[in-house]
Amino acid sequence: MDIHTLGKQLASQPTIMDLAQEMKLIRALMQVPPRHIAAHPTQFQRIVAALALTHTDSGVFALTTATDAFFADFCHWLRRMQDSVCPELADALIDDFSLSAREFAERMPPQDE
Repeated sequence: MDIHTLGKQLASQPTIMDLAQEMKLIRALMQVPPRHIAAHPTQFQRIVAALALTHTDSGVFALTTATDAFFADFCHWLRRMQDSVCPELADALIDDFSLSAREFAERMPPQDE
């Protein structure tokens, strides 16, 4: 899939998606050839920003230890893309995907009992 098709697919989704849909789009993004990302850095950044929005709004609440490796891999992949083909990708966008399920749970206020 090319970056423009992925951008159109993302635009057809609700702003806030469930975790499964978010992960499906991330898998597709990670299949885009780096040379295509280098040729379209603004489109790439828009896609990552849209994914970060849904992730920080709802995706983090569905994180489990089973999703930790997936998002760690995505963060590493984003860093590689930033280092090699899209240096303008903001660190903050990458960091939005960096929390494990345990780290997120530890940052949440305790629930009233």
